[in-house]
Amino acid sequence: MTPDLVDVVSVRPLGGMRLRLKFDDGASGEVDLARWLPRKGVFRPLFAPAYFRRVRVDRETGTIAWPNDADVDPVVLYHWTTGKPLPRWAGPLDDGCPSCTRRIETARRPRAATASKRRRLPSRSGSNKSRLAR
Repeated sequence: MTPDLVDVVSVRPLGGMRLRLKFDDGASGEVDLARWLPRKGVFRPLFAPAYFRRVRVDRETGTIAWPNDADVDPVVLYHWTTGKPLPRWAGPLDDGCPSCTRRIETARRPRAATASKRRRLPSRSGSNKSRLAR
C-alpha cells in the first residue's frame, strides 16, 4: 500500500531520464521519467540531458525539482518507482499502470439505475379504468 504522504529524500541521475530515488519510508528504486513526462510545457527542458541532470530534492515540497520549478508529485513518483498503487484520494492516473487502468475502467462503467433513481413513467391504469366504465 502506498503511504498517504511520502517525501523524496534523495535523488541521483543515472543517465538518460532515469533517476534513483529514495523515499522517507525507506523505499527506493529507479524510475525512467521519459516514459511518463510529456515533451511539452514545463517538462520540455528536461529532455536535454545536461538540464535533466540538474535535478535536486526540494526539501520544502518533499519532491524532486529542476531550476525552472518543474516538479513531480512525490506520491506519483512513489507509484512510478515502486509500482505500488496510488492512495484512493490521488488517482487514478491515465499512465498505463495496471492498478490505475483498472480504476479508470471501473470509473467509466455506467452505473445501473437503482429502483429509487429510475425514472417513473406515468401510469396508464387511469385510462384503462375509464374504458372499463364505459
